[in-house]
Amino acid sequence: MAAFRLIISPLMEPIVPGARGPVQVHRPRKVHAPPSRMGLRRLGTVTGRASRAEPVALSSGLRYELAMGGPSRLTIRFLGAPEIRLDGRDVGFDTRKAVALLAFLVGTERAHRRDSLGTLLWPEYEDARARAALRRTLSTLRKGLGEGRLEIDRSSVRLDPDDMDADVMTFRSQLRAVEAHDHGAAPCTECTGRLRRAVELYRGDFLSGFALRDSEPFDDWQFFEAESLRRQLAGALDLLAHRLLDEGRIAEAITHARRWVAMDALHEPAHRFLMLAFGRAGDRAAAVKQYRECVRILDEELGVAPLSETTSLYESIAAGEPQVDGVAPAPTPVVRMKTGIGLLPMVGRDAALATARAAYAAADTNGRMVAVEGEAGVGKSRLLSEVVRAMPAGAVSIEVTGHAGESGLAYAVVADALRSALRAIDGAALEPRLRSEIARLVPDAQMDGDPPVPGLDQPGARAAFFDAITSVVATGLEHDEPGALVLDDLQWADEASLDLISFLARRLDQRRFLLLIAWRSEEVGPGHRLPSLVADLRRDGLGDEIRLERLDAEAVRRLASAGGIDDPELSFRLFEETEGLPFFIVEYLDPSAGPEAILSGARDLLTTRLARTSEIGRQVLSAAAVLGGPFDADLLRDASGRTDEETVAAIENLIAIGLLREASGSDDGYAFGHDKMRELVYEDCGPARRRSLHRRAAEALRSKMRRPDPSPLHAALALHLRSAGAGGEAAIAFREAGEHARSLFANEDALRHYEAALALDTDLATQLHEAIGDVQTLLGDYASALMSYERAAASTVASELAGLEVKIAEVHQRAGRWDLAEMHHASALAAADADDRSLRSRIAADRSLTARRRGDVRAARRFAEEGSRLADEAADLQALARAQNTLGVIELADGNVDAAVGHLEQSLVASEELEDPSARIAALNNLASAYRLGGGPEQALVHARAALELCSQQGDRHREAALHSNVADLLHATGRPDEAIVHLKEAAALFTTVGEGTMEPEIWKLVEW
Repeated sequence: MAAFRLIISPLMEPIVPGARGPVQVHRPRKVHAPPSRMGLRRLGTVTGRASRAEPVALSSGLRYELAMGGPSRLTIRFLGAPEIRLDGRDVGFDTRKAVALLAFLVGTERAHRRDSLGTLLWPEYEDARARAALRRTLSTLRKGLGEGRLEIDRSSVRLDPDDMDADVMTFRSQLRAVEAHDHGAAPCTECTGRLRRAVELYRGDFLSGFALRDSEPFDDWQFFEAESLRRQLAGALDLLAHRLLDEGRIAEAITHARRWVAMDALHEPAHRFLMLAFGRAGDRAAAVKQYRECVRILDEELGVAPLSETTSLYESIAAGEPQVDGVAPAPTPVVRMKTGIGLLPMVGRDAALATARAAYAAADTNGRMVAVEGEAGVGKSRLLSEVVRAMPAGAVSIEVTGHAGESGLAYAVVADALRSALRAIDGAALEPRLRSEIARLVPDAQMDGDPPVPGLDQPGARAAFFDAITSVVATGLEHDEPGALVLDDLQWADEASLDLISFLARRLDQRRFLLLIAWRSEEVGPGHRLPSLVADLRRDGLGDEIRLERLDAEAVRRLASAGGIDDPELSFRLFEETEGLPFFIVEYLDPSAGPEAILSGARDLLTTRLARTSEIGRQVLSAAAVLGGPFDADLLRDASGRTDEETVAAIENLIAIGLLREASGSDDGYAFGHDKMRELVYEDCGPARRRSLHRRAAEALRSKMRRPDPSPLHAALALHLRSAGAGGEAAIAFREAGEHARSLFANEDALRHYEAALALDTDLATQLHEAIGDVQTLLGDYASALMSYERAAASTVASELAGLEVKIAEVHQRAGRWDLAEMHHASALAAADADDRSLRSRIAADRSLTARRRGDVRAARRFAEEGSRLADEAADLQALARAQNTLGVIELADGNVDAAVGHLEQSLVASEELEDPSARIAALNNLASAYRLGGGPEQALVHARAALELCSQQGDRHREAALHSNVADLLHATGRPDEAIVHLKEAAALFTTVGEGTMEPEIWKLVEW
C-alpha cells in the first residue's frame, strides 16, 4: 500500500480521507521517519495492514510524518515535562537516574567519561559503587532506547544523534543556523521560519517537574541548563517578534511578544515592543494598558519608574502619532573625563610617604609592616597607592580592600589576596600540598592528582593552612624586587582574616615584602586587635604606624591650585566647606563639576555626578550601593533588573565618571570609587527601594549559591534578606553562615551569625540557643553559655533535654563546680532514653571524671567501667573514645601507667575517625601526662604539642590555656626554660579570658579532662 501523510492539528483528531471520524493509527513492524524538521513534533508511519500492527495513541498537537519501512524512530521531549517515545510508544524506565543520564547526554551533545557520569549522578558513592550503578543504569537505558543508540566503551559514553528527534538539540540547531546565516539586515524568510519552529518546540522549561533530589551536582547542572535555554528562548522571541513586525505580521508578532514579556516581566524593551505593536495595529487602548502594566511591575519589583524611552513611546501612542521607529533602547552614553582627578598631587603627606618608602626599602632584607589609620576620606587609600606607584619596575603588589557587609564572611580578605597571588604565579609550579591547603578558600587552585583537601581537625592543620597561605602570597610577591601586600579598609575584615594577618605579620622577618594595612579610625575601637598588633610589631622593630589628619588651609590651597583654582578666597571657601577632608576636596575639583560645585554640600556633589549618567545608570548604581562589596556584572545585572547590554554600558559610564572602579584582586569585579559615595547613594534610595533591591540581591546570590562551594555566600545572603524584611529566610541563612564559620573554627563570626538568626526567628530559638551555648563554651564565656543552654532547655522537647543537661553539666565541670555538675549529670540520666546507650555512656564517663575530682575514687572507677560497657554495646566511636579516655585517666590516677597508656591509645585511635577534634585533644593531652609519668618527657612533649595545635584551631580557650601550661611544664622538665616562659605567658593571657572575670582557682587548675 502506498504511504501517505497525516497531519494532526492542535485542535483536531486525526482524520483519514474517506473515514467518518477519528481513526486509530497502527504502527508496522518497521517504521522509518526522514530526518526531523522543525515544527514536526512526532514522526512515524501508517499502513493499512492493521491486523499485523500494534496500536499507538497519538497526542493532539503532534504532527506525524508517516512513511513505510526503515528503522525505529526515537523521539525525546525535554523542553517541558520529560517525554521519551520509540515509534510513538512511551518508553518507561524503572529509575529516574536513567532519565537524568539521557537528559545530560542530550543537553551536552558530547561524549562523557564514565567516572564523571558516576560522580554526577551518585556523588555520595565511592568510585567502585558509582561505576556499578552507572553500568546498571546504562543497561536500563540501552534496553529502553534500543540497540545502537548509545555508544559505550570502557572509558566513555555518548548518545548517537542519528535517526533521533530531540527537541533540545533541534531547538539549539535552529538558533545556530539563524546566527550563522549571514544576510545582514535584509529580511530572510528562512531565518523567520527557523525561529518560528524553534519557539514552537519550547513547550516548557527544561525537564519541568523533574528532579533527582539525591544528586546535587545534577540538580545544579539542570538548573543552569534550564536558565541557559530560557535565555536562548527570550533572544529567539525578541528576534522573531521584530522580524514579524517588519514583515507586517503584527498579530503574530504580538503573540510572540506577549510570551517574551511573560518570561521576563522586568524587561522594558519587551514592554516597549508590545506597545509599539499595539500602536501599529491601531489598538491604542491595549498599548496604554501595556504601559501601565509596565509601570506597575517596575514599581512593585524594582521601585523605579519606566525609562524615558518607554514613557516617550507611550505619550506618542496616546497622542495618536504614527509608530514607525524601532524600539531598541538607546545605548547608555559613556562619558570620558577631560582630565584625571588622580593626577592631582598628594599634598601634606610628605612625612607619611617618607616613612612608608623607608619601610619598603628595609623590606628588601626583612619584611616590615606599615599601618595607616585615619577617618573615612582622609586619604589612606591614596597614600597606599602612592607607595605602590613608587615601587621599582619588576616589583609586584597584591591589593585587597575590605568591604562593608563582609565582616561575617570567614577569610573573605584572605581569599581575595590568594586569588590575586595565584594570578601572579604559575599554579602548576606550586607544591601539590600547598594547592590542596589553599583549596579550602580557592577551590579552583586544586589540580588533578593533588592530595585531597585535609581536614582542619588534624594535628597541626591550622598552622599548615596558615603557612600555606603565607607561602603562596609570598611566592606571588617575592621576585627580583620586594613586593607589597596592600590590605585596605581592614575595619571590615572578619575575625578569621585577622587571625591570618596576625600570623603573617609576626613572621615578616622571614619574608621579602612590605605589608601595608589601613583602617578607619572611627570604626576601630581601643580594644580592637589591629592596634595591639601594630604595637607588638613596633616593639619588635618590624612595624611603623601612620596617623593621617585632615589637611590644613595651606595644603588645601596648594591642592586647589593644582586643580586650576588660583583665587585665594575661593580656595579658602573650599577649605571651609570641606573642612580639609581630601575626599571632598578632590571631588569638588573634578573639572567637569565647575566652580559653583564648591558652594554645594556632599549630597549636591553626588547629584552633580549622577546628572552625568542615564536613568539606567542611576538604577544600576543604586543596586551597586545595596550590594556593597565587590560585585561582578552578572550579580549587578540580576540585582538591578536591567539587561546584559544595559548593565555593561552603565558600568562603563559609571567608571568613566569616577563613581565605580574595577575592584582590586578581581578579574571581573567592580566596587565604588569611595565608600562615602556608596553611603550617599544608598541613603538616597529610600526605604522601599532599598528593600526591593535587597530582595533582588538575595535572589541573585541564591542563583550563585548553586555553584560549587556556596558556603561563603550565606552571610551575604542573610544580610540582604534581613534588609529586605524577610526575617524568617534571613534567620535560616544566618544559621547556615554560623555553621560554615564553625566548620572553619571562626568562633566569633559564628557567634555573631547565630545571634543575628536568633533576633529574627523564634521558631529556631531552641537550636540557636544551643548552638550559641556551644560557641560560648569554646570562648570560655561560661555564664553566658549556661544561660543559653538553660533557654534551650526551657523550650526543647523532652527527647532532647538529656543532651542539654549533659552540656550544662560540662560547663559546671569546666568551672570546677563539681556538685552542680553531678546534679545535672543525674538529671541527664533521668531524661535519657533507656535504649540510648551512646548518650548514657557519655553521662557515665562524665560522672566518672566529676567523681574523681570530688575525691570519690570508687565511684569514679565504677562510672568509668559502666561507660566503657555501654560504649561497647552501642558500638559508637565517639562513646568509645570518651569511655577509653576516662578509663585512662582513672588508671593514671591510680599509678597504673601501662594500663592508662593502653586505654588512651585506644581512645586516640577511635577519635581519629571523628569530625569533632575534642576527643582527640583529650586523648593526646592525657597520653602526654602518662608518658611523662612513665619517664618519656620528649614523647610526652610531642603529644602535648599536637593537642595544643588542635585545640588552638578549635578555639577552645580554656583547654588551650591548660595545654600551654602543660607544654610549659614539659619544656621546663626537658631543660628549655626560655621556651617554657613563652607558653606560660600565653597560658596566663588565655586563662584571664575564661570564666566570669573573677579569679576562679579551679579554672586555672585544669590539667586533664
